[in-house]
Order: sequence, then C-alpha cells, then structure tokens
Amino acid sequence: MLEDEVEQIEETEASGTPTTEVFEASSGSEPAPESPETAVEPSEGVPETAEEAPAPSAVVEVGAVVEGPVQRITPYGAFISLPGGRFGLVHISEIDRNYVKDVHDHLREGDTVRAKVLTIKEDGKIDLSIKALQDPQPPVDRRHSDPNFEQMLRKFMRQSEERQVDLKRSVMHKRK
Repeated sequence: MLEDEVEQIEETEASGTPTTEVFEASSGSEPAPESPETAVEPSEGVPETAEEAPAPSAVVEVGAVVEGPVQRITPYGAFISLPGGRFGLVHISEIDRNYVKDVHDHLREGDTVRAKVLTIKEDGKIDLSIKALQDPQPPVDRRHSDPNFEQMLRKFMRQSEERQVDLKRSVMHKRK
C-alpha cells in the first residue's frame, strides 16, 4: 500500500499537479485543518539573500535586464516574450538612440533581444528599452572641429564688418 502511494506521488510530481490534492483524493480523506503549529507563514520560503533567489531570467523587476525573442511587431513597437510566459513592449522610441521610422528596419520576429525593464504598470504591462542598454553617444566637440569652417567663418566675419563700416559711412555722408 505504501509503495503504491509513493509511486502515485512520484507520477503526480512529474505531471505538475500538487501532490497533496492527489494524495487526499486517492485516500478519500478530507484535508486536515491547519493548526497554528503546522501553518506556514507567508514569509517562509521567500529567498532572503541573492544566493537563494531564483535565477535572474525568472525574475522580472524594474531595472532588470531581460532577454527574449520578439513575438510580434506593431507600428508602435515590438512585443518581447519574457520568462514566466509574460510579454513586454519595447516602444518604437526605445528601440534605438537614433530616429526609428519603421520597427521592421531594426527588429524581426524571432530575433532574440536584450532589454532593460523600465516600468511595470499596475495592470501588469511591462515597458522595456533596448536603447537603455546601448553605449552612450560620444559627445561631439563642435568647436574647432573643421579648420576650413573656422577659416571661412573668419573671412565672412571680416567681410561683414567691412560692409557694415561702408554702410555706416554712406548713411553718415547722406545725412550731412
């Protein structure tokens, strides 16, 4: 009898059905009420350290970096499949640092992408950003970047000053 129950429990664990439900159903007994000694606190079993925490791929929290395939592309962004059967949206403005006219120019269905979780809304929607993981754009030093431009600018300024002086002389001459 005991061996039969052990085999049934092992089969149940493999199928994913909670063991207690199958055991109670097979034994014909009612579930025992929880006594204060056997009751499990909600905080028990919750990982307290990073070592006990589940794998990062299973946790979706704000600021986490997730990886998943592109499931669907829309005109306003792309939906990424996340761990745990959830989906997140990468808005068109969060795909690339540069202007994105069409999502299809950057992503294809089935592409595996890495994205950062920006927000998780109250209704469960997850906002993602590929752009947040890109290297920051290098600053551009606009001064003294093109010697020819500097030379042309000096020439223009000199000619402009000469024209202004000539204009002032002609106006002063006409007033007299």
